[in-house]
Amino acid sequence: MSKRPGWKRQSWQDAEAEIGQAVGLTAQPGDQVLQVPDDLVEDSPYQARARYDDAQIADLAQGMAEAGFQGVLFVRPRPDTSRVGPTRYQLAYGHRRRRAWRTVCADRGVPCVLPVIVRQLSDQQVLTIGAQENLQREDLSPLEEAQLVMWHQELYYPAGLGEIGRMLGKSEDWAKTRARVAQLPDPLKDVIRLSPQLMTGALEISRLWEKDIAAAAALAEHALREGLNLKQIRLLVADALGQNNDREIGHDQRVNAPNVNNVTNRGAAASAPESASSVAPTLGARTVNLRTPEQRIEAESERMLSQLKLWEQLVADPAQRDVISRSCERILRQIQQIVGRLAEE
Repeated sequence: MSKRPGWKRQSWQDAEAEIGQAVGLTAQPGDQVLQVPDDLVEDSPYQARARYDDAQIADLAQGMAEAGFQGVLFVRPRPDTSRVGPTRYQLAYGHRRRRAWRTVCADRGVPCVLPVIVRQLSDQQVLTIGAQENLQREDLSPLEEAQLVMWHQELYYPAGLGEIGRMLGKSEDWAKTRARVAQLPDPLKDVIRLSPQLMTGALEISRLWEKDIAAAAALAEHALREGLNLKQIRLLVADALGQNNDREIGHDQRVNAPNVNNVTNRGAAASAPESASSVAPTLGARTVNLRTPEQRIEAESERMLSQLKLWEQLVADPAQRDVISRSCERILRQIQQIVGRLAEE
C-alpha cells in the first residue's frame, strides 16, 4: 500500500502513546472524560517550550479534521481556588494536540471544546510530565532546556545537578551546562535564541562579560554575525582577558586552523563602525582598558547599539514585540530629554 502524503497519523499516534506511557498518563477504566471549553484550560505553568513547529501543528490539525480528536488531554484543577466562577484547569499533557484542535475549531467556526481527564497532580509531577513530553521529542532549544533545569532546581531543592540530570534522562554535564545557560545575562541569551549552536560560545563569552561588558557585547555580536566557532571565541576571550594563549595559538597553527585574527578583522571592517575597534576583542592585541570618560561612553554606545540590533531581529516574534516596543519608547524618550538638554547648553 502506498504511503499517503500529508499527515502521518500513525506516527503521531505512536509518539503520543509512547510519551503517555512513559509519563504514566494513560486513560484507565472508570476514568470520566469531561468536555471542557478551551478557555477554561490554561497551559501548564511548567511548559518550557516557547515555540512550536507550525508545519507539525498543521499536519496534526489536518489529521484531526479528518478523524476528530483522538484520545484525551490530562489536566489538573487550577491550584488557586479563591477565584469565583467555573472550575479552571491547567493542562498537564497534550499541548500540541490542543493547539492543533484549536486550529480545527477555528476553521469550522465552532467553539473549541476539549476532552479531558482530571488528575490531582503536584507541581513536581506537572513539571516532570512536561519535561518528559518535550525531551523525548528532542527538539527543545538550549534556552528551553535551561528553563527545565532551573525549574527542577527550584522544585526539587536541594537535589544536585547530577540527580536532576538523571530525572531528565540526561548526564550531569548536560544539566550543569543548562544551569549555566539559565544564569546568563539576557543579551547572551538573545545570542543563543538567534543561533542555538553558539550556546557554548556564549558561555565562554560570559567569562569576559564579568570583566568588561562592552567588550563582551561586541564579541557576542561579532560571533553571531561571523558564525565563529568555539575555538575562535575561546582564543578571543582569553586574549581579551590578558591570558597567555601562546600554546593554543601554536596548536592552531600546527593543525592549519583558520586565522582568527583575519576573520575578526575582516568582519569588523565589513560591518562594524570604527568606534567599535576600541572594544572589539582582537587576537594579538589586548582589549583597551576603558578608563577615560570618552572611552566609557563610546563603549556603552556600542553595547546599546548591539542590543538594539538584537532587538531588531527579535521584533518578528509576536511574543517579544510588545516588550521591545515599550523598551524602545522609554529609550527614545530618554534620548529626547538628553538631546534637549544638550541644545540648551
